[in-house]
Amino acid sequence: MAKQYDKTNSWNLFKVEEEERKSDSYPNYSGYINVDGTDYLLTGWLREGQKSGRKFIGGTIKLKDDAKAAANVQKSEEKEEIPF
Repeated sequence: MAKQYDKTNSWNLFKVEEEERKSDSYPNYSGYINVDGTDYLLTGWLREGQKSGRKFIGGTIKLKDDAKAAANVQKSEEKEEIPF
């Protein structure tokens, strides 16, 4: 039996391979964070500071359930056929 781990207040961020990125606006990194038992989706882009030139990752955070709902809507819209 697999050992269960408490993922509360932890996060994972994974590199998105270049061949998986659909465009430059697609994130370089994605993953999940759990804050006090609530799951969120993390996305990150490689950026460079304008003044310092230092590289960093900037990104967004969304409720995981909201992200899944948005992905399902997008998939259903892609499957719709134009009625003419």
